[in-house]
This record gives sequence, structure tokens and C-alpha cells, in this order.
Amino acid sequence: MSLSATLKDIPVAILVAEDDPDMRDLLAQALGEEGYAVATAKDGDEAIARLGQDEFDLVLTDLKMPGASGMDVLKAARAQFFPCPVILMTAFGAVDSAVMAMKEGAYSYITKPFDLEDLLILVTEVAEQIRLRKQSERLLSSAGGDTPFPIVFRSRAFTDVMKLVHELAASPATVLITGESGTGKELIAREIHRQSDRRSQVFKALDVNAIPETLIEGELFGHAKGSFTGADRDKAGLLESANGGTLFLDEIGELSLAVQAKLLRFLQERVVRRVGESAERAVDARLITATNRDLQAMMAAGQFREDLFYRLSVFHIRVPPLRERREDIAPLVYHFLRKYNKSYRVEGFRADVLDALADFHWPGNVRQLENAVEHAVILRKAGLIQKKDLPEWVQAATRDGGPRTLDEIEKNHILKLLQECGGNQSRAARILGINRRTLSRKLKSYGLPVDDDEF
Repeated sequence: MSLSATLKDIPVAILVAEDDPDMRDLLAQALGEEGYAVATAKDGDEAIARLGQDEFDLVLTDLKMPGASGMDVLKAARAQFFPCPVILMTAFGAVDSAVMAMKEGAYSYITKPFDLEDLLILVTEVAEQIRLRKQSERLLSSAGGDTPFPIVFRSRAFTDVMKLVHELAASPATVLITGESGTGKELIAREIHRQSDRRSQVFKALDVNAIPETLIEGELFGHAKGSFTGADRDKAGLLESANGGTLFLDEIGELSLAVQAKLLRFLQERVVRRVGESAERAVDARLITATNRDLQAMMAAGQFREDLFYRLSVFHIRVPPLRERREDIAPLVYHFLRKYNKSYRVEGFRADVLDALADFHWPGNVRQLENAVEHAVILRKAGLIQKKDLPEWVQAATRDGGPRTLDEIEKNHILKLLQECGGNQSRAARILGINRRTLSRKLKSYGLPVDDDEF
């Protein structure tokens, strides 16, 4: 698919299940005129049969029909290998049933009699999410040799993120991605690259936290042979290596002020100077950066350059934490199940397990959720995952009401996890899906000792 094509050119297949023939024909005609590929079913049984035969992106179903009900259609749609969203149409007196369907995973419902325009607005909202996801999948499949990093989402909050990605990808401007650890900031950076005109060129990524402060300058800008102890050859830095493509720097707030100054010069002049050299080299690399820290506060404290901040944040994307987009938890859970189930025969999750996962705080966000699903799949091996298969820290959170504020919930969870890990802070950080320095900052804020020997 050409990136010049609009999102509206991406087809969306809709199944309409309605026992009233006049209403069914009206909906099919209206949706068809909007450019959707529409199939119809005269009742719930036929709809379920169609779901077993063909792939649909969206199901629009009446709640009460002869034979199988709209709830049955919902269950069938959610049971698909790639579950599709469902919108329920219901009579005014059946609103309670529609609300229950929302709890079972329906995207939304609309009450009869309804204005056709209201329904089309709702369908357009869902279709936008579907097209953004399809665009991402197509770019993934067409990117030869690229490692697949699918972005799984259903929430309106993350749809807004993906819309912004689509809008800014074609620009060469810098992008600053902010959000908590584990929210998927690198995935967003990769998606920007995939949707840009640089997608056929290299994408390089560096976690600043992973490189000792004394080596970060050489890693970014390169070095000449003999410029320091151990520099036994000339080496190009990551900026040079990303020439023509994209460089992603995670945890940009960890850079020293000296390296910040060199990075600012690169953004101003588009040249780099290797450590130990006087010559400058022209480099055309798009820079995308990310942080989980408050750069505004760091600027006020003199820890981050204000001029660099404005150069880095021509575009700004905030990735919401998982607790702000709980609608994404179920599709993410099933995505991770497919990822880790290749050697097992796990069939799915019991309803109370999905409830427990949806209610958990997830301070480590998507990375921590992935760890929890991997843990459960390995323990269960076959059949339906039960609560006892979840990590103890998830089970413990469902047993007690615990503290109420967000900070207290996070602190309580981290302390329990540290206890389970025997005080091993590196292991606790891995389970949380956050880096070691982030955990250290949290422990210091709690007034707890930090084991510096583990760095």
C-alpha cells in the first residue's frame, strides 16, 4: 500500500446481523454507500456461521433475534483467532443487557430507534482504529528483513496516538515520545519510521541507560583510533550509522550536559565530529527520542538544556500508561498468548482471570503484562488459564483491597515484588518491565536503600 493513499482507501469488512429485513437492507445500503464491504445475516445463527467462514473487521448485530442472540454473536466474534469489535443494536428496554455486553467485550451499543447518522459516526470511529491497525500490519509485512513489532490496541486513547503517528510520519522533524517505562515508546518510534519515506533505510535504537556515561559520546558520535584507552580502530557512531534513516534514543534525559551540547550541534548543523577528530561529517538522520522523566522539571533544575528540549520536541507524543487504556488489555493478553503458546496447548483465559488482569495497576505497563502472560502460559501448558497460574503479585493484588492512591498502589506492589525476589532489585526491575535506574529512582523516593552493586 502506498503511503500516499489515505486511510479511507483501506477496506473494512462489516457483518450486519438483523432479523428485520427492512432494517437489514437499510443498514447494508447506508454502510455500502460509505465505502464499507458489507455482508448480512438474517439472524444470530447465520451470523455465527458467517464468522466461522469469513473474516470480518466489525460486527453490527441486533441484540434480540430468533435463535442465537446478539450476545451469542458477540461471544463468537470474541472467540475468533483475531477477535473483531462488535456494536450492539438494542431496544430501549434492553439497555441493561447491552451494558452487560460491554462488560463481555462489546465495543459499544446504540439504542433503537436511532438516527442513522449517529450509527455511521460510531462505525466511522471503529473503522478508523481498524484502518490504522491494518496500515501498521501491511507496513510490517512489506518491510523486508524488518523484525515484526506489532502494535496491538483497541482503546480510543491509543487510537489518538496512532493517528498522530500517521500524521507526522512523513515529516523529517524530530519527535519526542514521553510515557512511563514499558508503555511501548520504542514501538511507536519504529512505527513512525515504518510509515516515513525513510522506511527502506536503517532504523537504529539505543537505550542511553544501557551505556556507561563515559562511553556514550563515542557510541553516539564515533571515535578515532587512539582517542582513548581501548580505541584500537576508527569507529562510526550511531548517528553516522543511521545516515539516511532514523535513530531512536531512549531515556534521553540521562544524557550528560556535555553530550547534550554535542547533540544540539548535530540538530542545528546536521554534522557530527568523532571523538579525537577535528573533521566534521554531514549526516542526514531523523532523530526520535523518548523519556519517562519530566524534562520540564529537569530543565528547571539545570539538568537538561532548554534549547535542546525545543529542538527535540518539534512533535510530541504522549503514550498513555496501560491503566489509562484498559480496553487494550484483553487484545494484548491474547496477542501474548499467541506469542508464547507455540509449544503449548493453552486455549484461553477464564473470565475471572481476564477480570484480574484488567483490574491490576500495571506499574510496568505492557512489558509487565507480557511477563505475566508468559508466566501463566508456561505454568498452565494446556486448557484454560486460571487465577492460580498468574504470578503471585497479581494474585495478591486481587486478594486485598490495599491502599487507594495511585502512588500507594505502585509502592505497595513494588515492595511486595521485591520481597518475593529476595531483595534482588535487578530481578524485580525485569519483572516490572522497567530498567534498573528507574527502579532505583522509585526506591529512593520511598526512602529505601538502593543496591548500587547490581549496576
